[in-house]
Amino acid sequence: MGRTAREWLLYDGCYAHIFTRAIEKRKIFQDNEDFCFFKSRMIVLKKEYVFKIFHYCLMQTHFHMVVQIGDVRKFSDAMKVLKKDYSYRYNKQHKRFGAVWRDRYKSKLIENESYLYACGRYIENNPVEAGIVKKAIDWTHSSSRCYDQGVEDEVVDQYSLAAIDSSIMIEDKAFDRQKAIGSDWFQYQVLKKLKG
Repeated sequence: MGRTAREWLLYDGCYAHIFTRAIEKRKIFQDNEDFCFFKSRMIVLKKEYVFKIFHYCLMQTHFHMVVQIGDVRKFSDAMKVLKKDYSYRYNKQHKRFGAVWRDRYKSKLIENESYLYACGRYIENNPVEAGIVKKAIDWTHSSSRCYDQGVEDEVVDQYSLAAIDSSIMIEDKAFDRQKAIGSDWFQYQVLKKLKG
């Protein structure tokens, strides 16, 4: 299946998992200043382009966000600006030129708040799975400490966990293959729509 048009998958007001990888698995976040610059741009752009970031995890070679998109077109513009701004800074800092990101951002539609929460916990666990830290809260470049320790994080738009079904888990094997994050019925409906 070829590239999916954003408007076919995402819609105004939807929840989504957003991610992008660096070219050649390059470590584009090399020090604390890199991470801080990227986070500062996330804070500015979410306000300017009106979207919410509920969970995030910045790894050395890629980033993840779990968001609610206000307007799909504006959100796409925000992602272009975010990636362009970081590319410019990265190339200037490292005296290089050319592409930094492998491709446009990828997205997976999320069914509801319970799956949003499960996806958020899944991405916050990335540094543990990669063997960088022992616990998710040890990685300072994710939303984990905000939820688990109450550490203030301007990137995060917190939401009520009262109605969340915290028993929902996301399986490692299925996560990368899925076009959507949710129940089997929800995934079927998304695939049906994509095949059109």
